[in-house]
Amino acid sequence: MKESLILVDEHDVAIGTAEKIDTHRKGLLHRAFSLFIYCADKKMFLLQKRSKEKYHSGGKWSNSCCSHPYKSETWFESLHRAVCDELNLSLYINKDISCKSSDSPVYLDKTLFFAGSFIYSSKYDELSEHELDYVFIYVVDSAFNEINTNPSEVSEIKWLTIDEIEKWIEQSPDDFSTWFEKAFNLVKKSLGNL
Repeated sequence: MKESLILVDEHDVAIGTAEKIDTHRKGLLHRAFSLFIYCADKKMFLLQKRSKEKYHSGGKWSNSCCSHPYKSETWFESLHRAVCDELNLSLYINKDISCKSSDSPVYLDKTLFFAGSFIYSSKYDELSEHELDYVFIYVVDSAFNEINTNPSEVSEIKWLTIDEIEKWIEQSPDDFSTWFEKAFNLVKKSLGNL
């Protein structure tokens, strides 16, 4: 099955769809999302190291999970699919999520938080990312360590505090995916509301 991504303009108005790899070959602006899993008890975030098998950014550290909403998927379906595919976890959230690109944080329900969105562009050899990235925070009560990750998606996971992540970015920014710092900055701005 071809994965149809949602193409948008700079104002997040949908202007069509295109197949995933073709979208990345042509550098077309499309919707994406970055999900951060946050343990409220320990005040830590789950980061993943992307598998070397990924079509770009393999071996880079990034947020807990990321993907694209596909044509005809709801936000719940997209988020749940990606978390299942990458981390073999299930999300327990309201299935009727709707959100708009915004600069101000919005609660979607008691466990899922929309921190905002941004546009970025990065080039990776013959592929490129040009995404309107929606940033979500999923709040959990405890930092579970036994996660049976999908090795074709994720090679390693770590729970880290904000301070630990900031120090790591400062010391080794190239260890992270190109979108991570921008997404993480939106998350940090939202923490007062968690």
